[in-house]
Amino acid sequence: MQTNVRKDTMKGFMKRIVWTLGLLLSMGNAAAWAQKPADGGPLERFFFDPEFVMQNQRHLDLTEAQRETIKKEAVAAQTRFIALQWDLEEAMQRMKDIVEEERIDEAAALEELDRILDLEREVKRTQLVLGIRIRNALTPEQRRTLFRLRRARQERRER
Repeated sequence: MQTNVRKDTMKGFMKRIVWTLGLLLSMGNAAAWAQKPADGGPLERFFFDPEFVMQNQRHLDLTEAQRETIKKEAVAAQTRFIALQWDLEEAMQRMKDIVEEERIDEAAALEELDRILDLEREVKRTQLVLGIRIRNALTPEQRRTLFRLRRARQERRER
């Protein structure tokens, strides 16, 4: 009886780990996810992704200094996203190896989960820094223009 309870507990733990892995993997490519948060994110409405700014640079009348600042920040963030993606893939593979074992080492699984969550935190932090730096590079009028353009794009999508 005791072994069945322990076995059921381990099965439940393993299911939670596999569910967490699935959730993290479903987030998809870390670099792509990091640059374009899902629609409706709680902070998304305050920021503009670099692609959207680039696509609308004529409407914004960006100065050369603004263009260079935004490009520099986007390239730095992309470089960081790629490094984080590699690290995240490696950590996910280690987690997969841990949970595939007949007997899961709980301490090792939790340690690897902490690594994965730290990497996810760093992806989000890098995303926020990029959003702040792009927004701070724009004038209030340029931000208002981007807000209007984004609202118009959303309205077109809803039709």
